[in-house]
Amino acid sequence: AAGEFNRPGMTTNVQAYEAYLRADPDLNPVPEETLESIAYLENAVAIDPNFGIAWNALYRAYESANISLPPELSAEFVNLAAPARERALALMPESAEVLVSNAVFQRRMGNFIDAEELFLAAITRYGNSDAEANLNYGEMLWSVGRINDALPYLQRARRLDPKQADIAIRLATTLLALEQFEEARAETLRGIAANPGNG
Repeated sequence: AAGEFNRPGMTTNVQAYEAYLRADPDLNPVPEETLESIAYLENAVAIDPNFGIAWNALYRAYESANISLPPELSAEFVNLAAPARERALALMPESAEVLVSNAVFQRRMGNFIDAEELFLAAITRYGNSDAEANLNYGEMLWSVGRINDALPYLQRARRLDPKQADIAIRLATTLLALEQFEEARAETLRGIAANPGNG
């Protein structure tokens, strides 16, 4: 869509954009695909060093490599993740993508207060259009035992992205923990129906 190119951190270089599009946005855990995505994203930022969205995606791909690749393959990416995150942050500090990525990073580091501030900043600005911000904040609230608080964010994430399996699973689990058994069952069935290939 034409509006895509008006996003903060977007490139105007067609080659850089095409390289970015070839990377797997879901960061599939298959090692070969992770390495391929990293190569495409590294190419995108080499072509346009000011392509903030690609830098943010590259940071996430480096982080993903620590999980999806064996240590001998992922070791080099550990040191590259932080500079990519800092570059994205410098290029587009107020964007939803970077605020959420930075919040997830702070949460992973155990800095829950900083993470919450970043999540809330993203949700205040973009919460009615950003499913990922709501999902990740809901998951953090869940992880620290604030299950009641997590529920409305997970419900909003589901409304924004009704086909994402991760949201359906987390929302159903939350409803179950809150002993809302019928709602949990309904959400599980809705998630299966929305994702028939994941069954």
